[in-house]
Amino acid sequence: MEQTIENWGMGLLKFMLNYGPESLPCELSEQQVVWKHAGPPAVADLAQTIDATLATPRDYPCLTQAVIPEDHVAIVVDPDTPAWTELVNATGRQLCQAGVAREAIQVILNQPLPPEAVASAAAKIEFPLCDHETILSGKRTYLASTAEGDRIYLPAALVDADCVVTISRFGFDEQWGYRGTHSTIYPALASEADRQRLQGKSHQELKPENSRGQRQTIDEIGWLLGLQYTVQVIPATSGEVGHLLCGACDSVFQRGVELLNESWRATVSQRAETVVIALAGGAAQTPWSALSRACKSAAKLVLPEGRVILLANPPALPETLLEILKNPAEPDELLRKLNRIRTPETDALHALVQLTKNAKVYFRSPWEDDTVENLYCIPLNNEPEIRRALEGGETYAILEGAQYAYLDVE
Repeated sequence: MEQTIENWGMGLLKFMLNYGPESLPCELSEQQVVWKHAGPPAVADLAQTIDATLATPRDYPCLTQAVIPEDHVAIVVDPDTPAWTELVNATGRQLCQAGVAREAIQVILNQPLPPEAVASAAAKIEFPLCDHETILSGKRTYLASTAEGDRIYLPAALVDADCVVTISRFGFDEQWGYRGTHSTIYPALASEADRQRLQGKSHQELKPENSRGQRQTIDEIGWLLGLQYTVQVIPATSGEVGHLLCGACDSVFQRGVELLNESWRATVSQRAETVVIALAGGAAQTPWSALSRACKSAAKLVLPEGRVILLANPPALPETLLEILKNPAEPDELLRKLNRIRTPETDALHALVQLTKNAKVYFRSPWEDDTVENLYCIPLNNEPEIRRALEGGETYAILEGAQYAYLDVE
């Protein structure tokens, strides 16, 4: 559903909160809302937008002119990308128009999905699909050594392909500054050892535009692999497609930065007593990195000892973490335990628990109440409970599509 924020009569602010597959119409006194931000609207006609964009790439010929019939093509896609199955099919059809055989096109997922989600995607995609686990467990081939002397091994399906196309969501990233284009390949499809080594802490002291060594390495590996063409999506507030770009990787990256800053970068000029954070995404589950980003954005918006209403749809927690949470601990002790396990899940929980040290957090999620409470949050199980939590605030800040935003603090 398209998300809107609009003023209407009697000094009220009316808006729609989209979180996971659910949505909630709300209204607050306009005078109480001291800060709000939402991204771009969804494109009006997705199919038309895809066709028009793929027909006019930036600084690169249309794919129908960029390949030959004998080519083998790998399409590497991030399943966190809005409308990714539609984009894969449209890209594959262009390749077929150039004479590439359907069986010579392989679609590769760069992130793990539950088996039922992989099966659902395979039913929608018109080309062979290789899931993340299969591609990582398959043959790896030496690509090259980086300028720092690191030997890079990637799946043979990528190194041996005549053409590699990337499809992903373009956005802010705490480690790399910006995610998208070449980061669709590396470190997502790096060896287990490399991915463990690169799973580091975020650099919140840096702005997205500041130089980062990891992003330089990512771009170097993309160049070594010969990446030239990419399709990138900047999400709408609703989690659908807001902006669509394709063409030469460098040109798409530069334009993506411009559109991302226009759409999803905002300045926090005033904190609020109550902060409302909604993570859109349709039926898809909220990625762990998105939950982490949203908690850190909430921390920038909320006054000390204020309230945060966090609406999300995270995946189920791994059993190892559920066991840790079964033994209640003081916040600082729990943070130390989470710090000893470096995974996307623990990074997200760390950000959530850290937020609870400065604010009362009301959390809408599919998790059991005991789990939420052991994270020092107040569970919200249904719409009436969310509405009650929204009542009684002195001032409000509203951030919709929070996982996509970057906030500068004055």
